[in-house]
Amino acid sequence: MGQLGGKAIVVIGGTTGLGLSAARRFVAEGARVVVTGRNPDSAREAAGLLGPAGLALNQDARDPASAPAAIDRCREAFGGFDGIYHVAGGSGRRMGDGPLHELTDEGWSATLDLNLTSLVW
Repeated sequence: MGQLGGKAIVVIGGTTGLGLSAARRFVAEGARVVVTGRNPDSAREAAGLLGPAGLALNQDARDPASAPAAIDRCREAFGGFDGIYHVAGGSGRRMGDGPLHELTDEGWSATLDLNLTSLVW
């Protein structure tokens, strides 16, 4: 058993990239993980990669209910909750905006919600 044996961890933004890499390492170290992400296809793919030690949820980190719901699912699925790793983030360009001087109010708000405000939920 690895360094995280018996631990249950939630990874917000864990269905792709750095979050998924971390979740896979947590599993390799013996943890059970719940990962969240906005894209349902990525969530399904992550679930397959994590196997029985993982659970993937299609959630948006900008939703204030998403982190508490993920923690609740972690407790239900794995009998506890030991930690959270928040790595969700993105660029306003993904929301249709361009360079900073062309950023819309909506793009600015969405970017701050994803990269900053979601950490508070």
